[in-house]
Amino acid sequence: MKERTVLAGYFASVHELPEVLDSGETYSLVDGSRKSYVVAPLSTVQLKILTGMAEDRIMSILPEIRINNSSGLRIYDPGSIPFSTLPGQVIPDEITREDLIKLTIYAITRKLGENGKSAAKVDEVVFQLKNDAGIPDDFMPSSLMEMVEGRPLRDPESLLDNLQPSFSEGIVFPLFRIETDEALSVGFLASNPRAFSDQDRLEAAKLISSVRNEFVSFTSDPVYKDFVAGRILRSVVFKMEKKKTRKLEKPLFDNTKIDALMRIGIVEEAEGSFFVKETLSLDQIKRLASEYEEKNHQIALEWKAKKIKLP
Repeated sequence: MKERTVLAGYFASVHELPEVLDSGETYSLVDGSRKSYVVAPLSTVQLKILTGMAEDRIMSILPEIRINNSSGLRIYDPGSIPFSTLPGQVIPDEITREDLIKLTIYAITRKLGENGKSAAKVDEVVFQLKNDAGIPDDFMPSSLMEMVEGRPLRDPESLLDNLQPSFSEGIVFPLFRIETDEALSVGFLASNPRAFSDQDRLEAAKLISSVRNEFVSFTSDPVYKDFVAGRILRSVVFKMEKKKTRKLEKPLFDNTKIDALMRIGIVEEAEGSFFVKETLSLDQIKRLASEYEEKNHQIALEWKAKKIKLP
């Protein structure tokens, strides 16, 4: 990303937010210890973790900006921040499904954040999309799930790039829960309300509906049945290994899942019930489950990469 564009987008996203947006204690995702944190959108530490740019680098790009000491933090003075007059970015007519999801995340963040007047809780943004669109974790961009799954952040700086649609930059930003100079987790998302010129394409409900339609249409594809089989094979292994049974019963093994398992040839019907075939050993089912896990990863990647027409 271009440094000036990123900084302009970030400051446009957070300049109306409180100096300290949130503070308290949370469990470390690394060792389980309790840690005090603060979410301070304009703190120098937040900017350094987010962009990789230290104070002197930011001030060389924006020489008019000032730093204040406040609330025990070093804070970029919002009154000294120059606001970009760059024109809004254009949303292409054809984008990938992954870009559609990221654009939808931006739109939800913008709506929940009242067009830049507040920040949106990251879990509310992600789960509104997931639940309303009915999309499994596998088909979500991994960066989005990393923020809400309770895993340590592997590379906080990479989140910034990974949250942006491929056709834009500087539109949505993670706000970290920080202890001293360490990002513990993402607490909120902020969005640049002036990021795009075509505002009529940014209605959150319509974009969520587009994501839902894309996934629903995929469920009629034979490849989706392979995906369903791959997801449920771990439960088959559990049944055989822990429960010592080959019988597959509802509600876990509903008609869709049974059909998918029959399609790959591991299930047979007897007297109205369904069973894993006696000719298949537990080790064979385990190997099949591992193979399908790899296949499912590829199915999801190909689904996300497919280009679609944006309504």
